[in-house]
Amino acid sequence: IGVRGRPRWVEVAYSNTIYPFVREFVGTLTGWMKYSFAELFLLLAAGWLIYKTIVNLRSVYRKQRSLRNLGAHAASFALAMAGLFNAWGMFGWGFNYYRQPFLQVENLDRTGITAEELRAVCQKLVVEANELRLNLEEDDNGVMRTEDGDRAALKRVRVAFDVRGLEYLSLRDGFVSRPKGLVLPLRPWLNISGVFFPYTGEPNVGMEQPVHNGLFAGCHEAAHQLGWAREEEANFVGYAVCRRHPDADYRYAATQGALSYALGALRQLDPDAAAAVVLTLGKPLLRDWDASRSFWKKYDTRFGDAALRVNDAYLKAQGQEQGIRSYASMVD
Repeated sequence: IGVRGRPRWVEVAYSNTIYPFVREFVGTLTGWMKYSFAELFLLLAAGWLIYKTIVNLRSVYRKQRSLRNLGAHAASFALAMAGLFNAWGMFGWGFNYYRQPFLQVENLDRTGITAEELRAVCQKLVVEANELRLNLEEDDNGVMRTEDGDRAALKRVRVAFDVRGLEYLSLRDGFVSRPKGLVLPLRPWLNISGVFFPYTGEPNVGMEQPVHNGLFAGCHEAAHQLGWAREEEANFVGYAVCRRHPDADYRYAATQGALSYALGALRQLDPDAAAAVVLTLGKPLLRDWDASRSFWKKYDTRFGDAALRVNDAYLKAQGQEQGIRSYASMVD
């Protein structure tokens, strides 16, 4: 496409000029609906493909057309659709993969990070997460729940992105639409907690997972809609915005999400320091994390591993050399 290696041009000509208009226009068109247009679109597309396959195979069986003719027609149609959807996806959002890094936009420096600094960050996040967790609602198993219900809670993501006074100038006054809770329980099987669908401009979140994971996923996918395509940047932007949310459940979801990544990084640099930090985790927080581990363990299958490999290949194709490991780079 000719934009790789030209991040400054993409930043100015697309991410800060064209994309904000596209984001608000498409997000407004689809944001009114309670459920996901993306999910409806995929269901209709799957139904149409099944119908066309049956009709075409019947025509071959009745010798109304040859199998060779059908194959050639299907191949040309598939290539045309692939080209159309690639162009649509890139113009509607995908060029953001090639914009300037968030660190550069905000003039941040990640060099010279020490294990001691990382330990201090983990300790700070532990204190914040423990305090925020104390007054939150719990279900019968002692796991965090929302007062207004999980689907209703997703609507409150937008409040965080409307907050003025954020310390990062590039995040102020950013339009996002409400994340949609998905109906079909497909995301866990794909090892994905949420997804931003650029064709309909919708952040989508799987509703089967524990709610603290779902709220963090909502923040992450809203950050994608804001224009931050790289996974580590969406993770960080989601945290940076939602830690300023007026509601404690969102502040907790953002903080515990950041803490889980920071602890993982600290374990690699200094396992003993990480073990010491773990001892300070509050019991309510540990119950939430245990619920997360139990939930995702159910989907630790060959199908899930294959889905991870596909996601890893997709991210690398978009220039994220670390693939699925890039999520954890938010810590930097």
